[in-house]
Amino acid sequence: MECRRNIVPLMLEGFGFGTPAIASQLTGRLAALKAYNGLGVPFEYFDAAMAKLREKFLNVPANAVLHPVSAFARGAAKEQQTAAAAAPAVQEAELSAQDWFEQGYRAPNPDEKYRCYSNAIRLKPDYADAYNNRGVSRDAQGDHKGAVQDYTEAIRLKPDDAAAYSNRGLARDAQGDHKGAVQDRSKADHLRRAALQKG
Repeated sequence: MECRRNIVPLMLEGFGFGTPAIASQLTGRLAALKAYNGLGVPFEYFDAAMAKLREKFLNVPANAVLHPVSAFARGAAKEQQTAAAAAPAVQEAELSAQDWFEQGYRAPNPDEKYRCYSNAIRLKPDYADAYNNRGVSRDAQGDHKGAVQDYTEAIRLKPDDAAAYSNRGLARDAQGDHKGAVQDRSKADHLRRAALQKG
């Protein structure tokens, strides 16, 4: 019994899944144990340590336990990092165009909206949403012809934009082009129905 008391503390206090002597024995499915932390258990406090283990570490929901990252997750993360590194950097002009767009959205009057959306388009000439919104600001100023031009450009850049078709229909109607207005509203309705069927 005395001999056992001398041996047990050495095993418990020196034990660790990550130590080379132990890790070399953990093969197959047991190899995952190397990634887990262990609870130090001095022999003199074995009962107290077991109580702590039960009450603090084992008495938790299974989904709250942190596990080592799987090989699949590591691979997926690596692929995403590689794709992100290979992606072209976001240009300052694009960020600035977005800033102007957001300022236009918050602007208090059509003149200021027009100015902001025009700056967004200057920095990013293929900005379909900026063309659409600038068209709305032109409509509000009574420039229906200019609004139709902006909506048409928005549609050219983004052919499935139901809002641009709907807006162009209203601007055409205001110009007296009732046939064109009906065609645009019909196209907008068709695009909205198609989007609902997809989603």
